Amino acid sequence: PAAHGPADEGPGLMRGIRPGRAVSPPRLPAGTDPRRSLHVGADAGRLWIVVGRRSVLITPRHVIVGLMLLVLSLAVAVVSLRLGKFPVTTQEVIEALQGQGRKIVQVVVVKWKLPRIVLGLVAGLALGVAGALFQTITRNPLGSPDLIGFSTGAQTGILVSILLLPGSMLSASLASFIGGAAVGTVTYLVSLRGGFTGLRFILVGIA
Repeated sequence: PAAHGPADEGPGLMRGIRPGRAVSPPRLPAGTDPRRSLHVGADAGRLWIVVGRRSVLITPRHVIVGLMLLVLSLAVAVVSLRLGKFPVTTQEVIEALQGQGRKIVQVVVVKWKLPRIVLGLVAGLALGVAGALFQTITRNPLGSPDLIGFSTGAQTGILVSILLLPGSMLSASLASFIGGAAVGTVTYLVSLRGGFTGLRFILVGIA
């Protein structure tokens, strides 16, 4: 059987590749089943990984941008640890993270500021992954929850929760999740009629 490379996955995974420059699939050993194996290939400085029928393309731009964002996030985290109503120096931050220095600095840095910074980074990462998933599924760089109808479903769930259930943050959050998930499921099932495409998915969500 023929090897399954990134070009078989559609244009969503081919960003960053110039037209006319094909990515050469790796040569598979004799007797290897491409549907059940892990394959790694490189071409013109680009790396692609194939696992079964799924593939991931990694370009130098992706790596550079990722490293820059990581360094920027760490720098902002350090600045956030230093600033505030109880400012501390960089040396005090390092000592507090190592369990040394004054107790009040350890409490402010480790117990108060650090959890908030970690939560902010995790929330930002989750939002970034969610946006990437939306854009990949819809094959549209403008794909977003409000465009597909998820936001409307979540807002409707919150409204129903406020009107029918005792008001609490937990009930509102659960109702928001259930409403968004229900609308997303209905949108996906309706868009499957006649074959699923990103454009049909968006049009059904708008409708």
